[in-house]
Amino acid sequence: MPKDKIVIIGAGGFGREVCRWVMDMYQGRKDVVEGFYDDNPRTLEKFPDLELSVIGNTAFSEARQDVLFVCSIGNVENRERLFMKIKKLGGRFLTVIHPSAIMSPNCRIGEGAIIGPGVVISERADIGKNAVLNIGVICGHDVIVGAHSNICPGVNINGEVEIKPRVFIGSSAVITPRAVIPEDCDVSAGSVVYKKSDLKSGMCLHGNPAKLFPKMRKH
Repeated sequence: MPKDKIVIIGAGGFGREVCRWVMDMYQGRKDVVEGFYDDNPRTLEKFPDLELSVIGNTAFSEARQDVLFVCSIGNVENRERLFMKIKKLGGRFLTVIHPSAIMSPNCRIGEGAIIGPGVVISERADIGKNAVLNIGVICGHDVIVGAHSNICPGVNINGEVEIKPRVFIGSSAVITPRAVIPEDCDVSAGSVVYKKSDLKSGMCLHGNPAKLFPKMRKH
């Protein structure tokens, strides 16, 4: 049982998933989570079985000192904004690691990161603060995942890949060895990214092999 209660930012579908993962960390105990912060106070009305409610919005003029925050917002810019705001106000974040994750003892996991069920993190991988590795993500040896990035279910990140901050990678994409994904890029679901020298920040990578397209981010 954690010393402090846990509150989750974002009460959408991903927030409800993360809530269950947090409970799994503490042997299924529901009482470890106090509630959610969300801008729609009614968003949980269809889910009474969760037995939790929205206890505030995400304006955060102050950050409570008696709780640990978890950010379950999918949009990477909003993840960064809320994380940095709460840290500036003195708040603390829980690092969520689902008990089914398989992790090398010498990997590094940053504050506030979310490691979902079935994730594999190999030798000397470095997962940045507030990053998300969703269900079944595989990170090979010496991988770097930048802060606030969101890696969707089933993504395969091969050895020595570097993913810069605020990158979104869609489900089942494959990042081949030693590729570098510049900051603020999106990789569409199912794409295969090879090591290239012409990748640019703030673009969308799509297809096999992945090609550059203008980004229209809304996650």
